[in-house]
Amino acid sequence: MTEPSHLLWPLTEAGKVYAAQFVQTGDPDAKAAANACAEVIFTRYISATEAADWVNQLDENGKTLWDAALSRLLYHLAVFVTEGARAGLWQTHR
Repeated sequence: MTEPSHLLWPLTEAGKVYAAQFVQTGDPDAKAAANACAEVIFTRYISATEAADWVNQLDENGKTLWDAALSRLLYHLAVFVTEGARAGLWQTHR
């Protein structure tokens, strides 16, 4: 069953869980799921414009329901990206 709307933060939490599963087990399905979360986050919730806009909630068709970018989302995004990098799921530039 699909929910009628989707918030950003639960997706970051799911990605962190998959990253942790990959670290603990090496499960390629967990790696793929974490990368799928990243794909959705960075293609649907965050724009690639200079304004660096993001939205908080999308409907089941991907249309914006809540465009306010809450400051606490920065925490969730930062931890998701950090945990994925720690798990070696994506390249980082140093």
